[in-house]
Amino acid sequence: MFLKLARAGALSLTLLAAIPMGAHAQQTAPAEAIPAAAPTDQTKHELITQLLEVMHMKKNSEAIMKSVFAQSEEYFTNVFPDMLAQDEDLTPAEHKQAVSEGKKSGLHALKRFQELYAKQVDTAKLVGEVTETVYGKYFTETELRDLIAFYQTPTGSKIVDLMPQVSAESMRMSQAKLTPAIQKIFQQIQAEETAAIKQKAATQKKKPAKH
Repeated sequence: MFLKLARAGALSLTLLAAIPMGAHAQQTAPAEAIPAAAPTDQTKHELITQLLEVMHMKKNSEAIMKSVFAQSEEYFTNVFPDMLAQDEDLTPAEHKQAVSEGKKSGLHALKRFQELYAKQVDTAKLVGEVTETVYGKYFTETELRDLIAFYQTPTGSKIVDLMPQVSAESMRMSQAKLTPAIQKIFQQIQAEETAAIKQKAATQKKKPAKH
């Protein structure tokens, strides 16, 4: 679960850092290994710093992480019990206990994760460093100035202001659509594996004992 949480947070912050490219680009390059970062010259550094400011990067990155944590809490209080309810091997009493213990353990672990994350990770700094490296590589000084100008327009400001809500709503909708499909796939795999184990056991049982 916490790998999922970390990946969700990383994806959200990546989306936030990608706002300028999303506003102007129509194609996404295929994933590739991250090269060693080249030093950003002073002019670009100042331009990217200004871009981060007009994008309200610190405020938005923190808001997105709060949204990720809130959705994780939603998982433990609602989605997790629904998943347990589908386990036919549990008796009603076992199911009730599993739901109670699962919620308690999950929420406690999530709270601890949030505490450690707040102490050990500076989200705004991380996003700033990533943004400077990537934008310094792919954007010229002229293009950075164009981006700054755009995000100072009413439309650009609206994109920046709504990004936490857009990101949170997108994640909620994706989760709502994907969770049933993922559960169905896992149930199919579980059924297939169970059938294979039973078949193997039956085959072994039929073999004559060696003397």
